[in-house]
Amino acid sequence: MTVEESTGGTGDARVDRVLLRLDELDELPLTDHVERYERVHTDLQDALNAVEQD
Repeated sequence: MTVEESTGGTGDARVDRVLLRLDELDELPLTDHVERYERVHTDLQDALNAVEQD
Protein backbone atom coordinates (compact mmCIF):
# COMPACT_ATOMS: atom_id res chain seq x y z
CA MET A 1 0.00 0.00 0.00
CA THR A 2 1.36 3.40 -0.95
CA VAL A 3 1.34 6.50 1.24
CA GLU A 4 -1.31 8.04 -0.99
CA GLU A 5 -3.50 4.94 -0.82
CA SER A 6 -3.27 4.87 2.96
CA THR A 7 -3.91 8.59 3.42
CA GLY A 8 -6.12 9.36 0.44
CA GLY A 9 -3.86 12.31 -0.27
CA THR A 10 -3.42 15.40 1.82
CA GLY A 11 -5.21 17.87 -0.40
CA ASP A 12 -1.93 19.69 -1.02
CA ALA A 13 -0.22 18.62 -4.24
CA ARG A 14 3.22 19.70 -3.03
CA VAL A 15 2.94 17.63 0.15
CA ASP A 16 1.56 14.66 -1.78
CA ARG A 17 4.55 14.74 -4.16
CA VAL A 18 6.95 14.77 -1.22
CA LEU A 19 5.19 11.88 0.49
CA LEU A 20 5.28 9.81 -2.69
CA ARG A 21 9.05 9.67 -2.29
CA LEU A 22 8.49 7.52 0.79
CA ASP A 23 6.88 4.90 -1.44
CA GLU A 24 10.27 4.41 -3.10
CA LEU A 25 12.00 3.32 0.12
CA ASP A 26 11.58 -0.38 -0.66
CA GLU A 27 13.60 0.13 -3.83
CA LEU A 28 16.48 1.90 -2.08
CA PRO A 29 19.32 0.32 -0.15
CA LEU A 30 18.81 0.57 3.59
CA THR A 31 21.83 2.86 3.81
CA ASP A 32 19.94 5.48 1.76
CA HIS A 33 16.82 5.55 3.93
CA VAL A 34 18.07 8.10 6.45
CA GLU A 35 19.00 10.52 3.68
CA ARG A 36 15.56 10.09 2.09
CA TYR A 37 13.76 10.66 5.41
CA GLU A 38 15.83 13.77 6.08
CA ARG A 39 15.05 15.18 2.63
CA VAL A 40 11.34 14.45 3.00
CA HIS A 41 11.36 16.11 6.43
CA THR A 42 13.10 19.20 5.05
CA ASP A 43 10.69 19.43 2.11
CA LEU A 44 7.67 19.11 4.40
CA GLN A 45 9.06 21.87 6.62
CA ASP A 46 9.51 24.05 3.52
CA ALA A 47 5.89 23.40 2.51
CA LEU A 48 4.67 24.32 5.98
CA ASN A 49 6.75 27.50 6.01
CA ALA A 50 5.32 28.46 2.61
CA VAL A 51 1.78 28.10 3.98
CA GLU A 52 2.63 30.19 7.03
CA GLN A 53 3.98 32.98 4.80
CA ASP A 54 0.81 33.12 2.68
